[in-house]
Amino acid sequence: MFSVTNIDVKIRCLVLLQDARFTPANIAWTLKKPERTIRDWVAKIQKGIDITKVEEGRGKTRKISEETKDKIVRTAKRRVSNSSTKTLGRQYNVSKGSAYKVLQERGCTYTNLKKSA
Repeated sequence: MFSVTNIDVKIRCLVLLQDARFTPANIAWTLKKPERTIRDWVAKIQKGIDITKVEEGRGKTRKISEETKDKIVRTAKRRVSNSSTKTLGRQYNVSKGSAYKVLQERGCTYTNLKKSA
């Protein structure tokens, strides 16, 4: 079954702009997108840029060096009870999620410590 919601939002924008002759404000309201986004797309269309293609280089591409990864793992193994991902991240200037990913990559696992009675 065919549904309008199955069509990419940028294709719908193109159709509303070129075929239906909607204004950017009407397109924004119809597609439930910010008007600024629609105006950016319209400007790109007028310059001849294909808005359906995703440009390279978007997003954060920061990489953690192998040296830093080694230090994170070494510290975690030396001070097991004091090495939370939060403190490791703060110590090596990375996020706690990145510190966790490094530990996972290197085969380290975290388990809950149970107190024995």
